[in-house]
Amino acid sequence: MDIAKQAKKGWNKKWLLLPALVAVLGLGWGLQGPSAKRRVARADVDIATVQKGDFQVLVQGFGTLASARQRVVTAQVKGVVEQIAVRPGAQVKADTLLLTLSDPELEQQYQDAKLALEKEESALAALKLEQGVDLSRQRQEVLRLKGEMELAALEFKAKDDLAKKGVVSKLEQAKAKLHHEQLQRQWRFEKQRLEELADLLKQRRQIQANQVERLNRQLALVSDRKAALKVRAGLDGVLQSLPVEVGQSLQLGERLAQVGAQDEMLAKVDIPQGQAGALALGDAVDIDIRGTKVKGSVSRIEPLVKGGTIRVEVALDDKLPADARPQMHIQASIHTATLHHSLYVSRPTNAYEGQRGRLYRLGKDGKAQLVPVRFGAGSDEQIQILDGLKAGDRIIASDSSRWLQQQLDWLLIQ
Repeated sequence: MDIAKQAKKGWNKKWLLLPALVAVLGLGWGLQGPSAKRRVARADVDIATVQKGDFQVLVQGFGTLASARQRVVTAQVKGVVEQIAVRPGAQVKADTLLLTLSDPELEQQYQDAKLALEKEESALAALKLEQGVDLSRQRQEVLRLKGEMELAALEFKAKDDLAKKGVVSKLEQAKAKLHHEQLQRQWRFEKQRLEELADLLKQRRQIQANQVERLNRQLALVSDRKAALKVRAGLDGVLQSLPVEVGQSLQLGERLAQVGAQDEMLAKVDIPQGQAGALALGDAVDIDIRGTKVKGSVSRIEPLVKGGTIRVEVALDDKLPADARPQMHIQASIHTATLHHSLYVSRPTNAYEGQRGRLYRLGKDGKAQLVPVRFGAGSDEQIQILDGLKAGDRIIASDSSRWLQQQLDWLLIQ
């Protein structure tokens, strides 16, 4: 009986030691470290440091160079492409021949107008010659009568003196006086007739001259249309496009070519519509042209959104590299503002301007604590910190969404 009692007592002591054993195992597990889901390898995250200073608010965009002065060449007449003189990419002057068109009907109109003008010009010349003869004949008649009138005046004076002395009769005196007066009236009539004839002939010449002028303008119009068969660049620069082929029939107003000046270019930059609200005319712009930096300023902001972007035109202040060409791709950084004495950090994933968020702040012991943060203005690469962090704080800038979804308020960065 005594032996049995001792055995039961020993078994109870083992059960009393079990909680202590569990506690020891739990302590050992706790000393071993946090669960695997809280442990993060340092190489798997991006760490950024909060800085304080002048924060440049930048808006990034991509675009192309374009000619500041462009000319679209259109067909001024109907015709068929007979010859193509140059191809896109060629350097051209304003008078460089691009295309030669043909139009037999227009050529016939030109010949008809030319012949009609020559005919009327000949008629005007003949009229002037004829009128010259008529005027000369009338002038001679006036001069003849004037001479006879002056001679009759002398005869009348002589007979008048003789009649006073009784040498000639009163009848002879009266006849001499009447003859002189008749010649005087006839001279005045012919003189007036000469003036009226000159005026009449002048009017006839003017009518014929007007006809010649009308045909001259008509020929000039047809000549201009004929000259338009020779299509020229009209601008010094580069031929950018020529969407026609030999033998193609063209209609009036159809687009033939586009020429852009190469000595004066601008940049056309597409900006995401969400960032375009901060833009203003005159904002400074840094343009990257294949590694060459060029400065400029915003000169125009298009009012319409296309494909989720807004186009901005940038006037270029610096000289472009020698290999710069229209349609060359560029990258632009637009300076919309400078925030002095501001906290900012490399933009974390899912950090948005003017909103609140949560970031993991890294301590010296490697523990990253989740803290609330309020964001301010931002650019593509950086964002302003309004509250929640201070200068020198380090944060996890890479995507933290998987830990936030697990509601992990701290991590251990190893």
